Amino acid sequence: MQCKKCGHKLKRNELFCTVCGYYNSDKEDLGFDLADDEEVEEVVDEDEYVFDDEPSKADDDFDVYESFDSDEDSSDSDGDYYYDNEDCLEAYIGEDYNIIKKSNFNIYALLLSWAYVLYRKLYLTGFIGLLIIIPLLLTSKVLVIIYLIASMVLWGLFFNKYYLMVAKKKIERLIAKSDDTDRFKMVNICGKKGGVSIVKALLIYLLFLVVVVAILATYRQKKTYDPKFFTENSENRANCLALVKNAYKNKEELKIGEILEGACQVDNSKSPKEYDVYLKTEYESIMVYTFFTTEGDYIVYKNNTKGMNELMAKIANRTITDEQTLLLKKKQKIESTYKDIYDKSIEEDKLIDKKINNSEKLNYIYSDEEITR
Repeated sequence: MQCKKCGHKLKRNELFCTVCGYYNSDKEDLGFDLADDEEVEEVVDEDEYVFDDEPSKADDDFDVYESFDSDEDSSDSDGDYYYDNEDCLEAYIGEDYNIIKKSNFNIYALLLSWAYVLYRKLYLTGFIGLLIIIPLLLTSKVLVIIYLIASMVLWGLFFNKYYLMVAKKKIERLIAKSDDTDRFKMVNICGKKGGVSIVKALLIYLLFLVVVVAILATYRQKKTYDPKFFTENSENRANCLALVKNAYKNKEELKIGEILEGACQVDNSKSPKEYDVYLKTEYESIMVYTFFTTEGDYIVYKNNTKGMNELMAKIANRTITDEQTLLLKKKQKIESTYKDIYDKSIEEDKLIDKKINNSEKLNYIYSDEEITR
């Protein structure tokens, strides 16, 4: 039997329509002519004496009800039933259903951007969108501004389409998970799952702002109290270069040849700081390492590696004295220290390039062009 008002299929003995609420009490809808009470009694009396080999009118009516039930079950089990009237979709979206469904542009999404996404209970999308801002904020403020403007424009143009797509998929999942085919119950479920939530949106947005403020405060503190964070120590570099140039002025007196490279190591454990300066030169086709250090306001020559090959030869010939052995060790230490400074300088530069160096740079290497410039 169908509702006389909206045509919705009714279950057996169901007089109130579950869609429009109409009371189907007309006698014609019941399939009987009840104008004469005596005829009704006669029909009932006749049915009481009908045997199984002659199907009664009541049995026919029962079969008809059963066929309606089976048809209704098959139609209700199909998810398209809910989309034909879009009751679930309208309940899920809420009072802005007509605006979101018919309009291609959303002014609220344009102005509020990610806050509006969270307001519409798109929590995962909103969380990911806000999370992207954090690395951009630490990289460049310009990138953050570009990202926010682009987000506002894109959400303004495409939010409605995206939201409708997500809403339909969620409704499909709700219908698939539900064992109840009652239309009103499904509409209520969709209404609760969808809609908006200003409280949760505000909490998530405030939490994001707190995290951003904490990160920026930590970043600024490092930059304020650690001038070497992400950058070289300009004062040390300038002092070292000046000392290397000053040491190289003694090349004629020391007969150490032409400069190839210079090195400087800062000892910041002492006050004032002390600097060890090394020159790498070439003299008569032999590489020579020369060592200087600062004493007070002056730079003082200490030793170099000239004659080290001769001392090595004496070791091989077993003709070296104890004094010469001590001198050889000092010369070898000069060469090994220079190479150690070189390796440390490269490692420090790598850390600075990766922006993870938060300590003072203490080792410097200078090319011949920097020294002779």
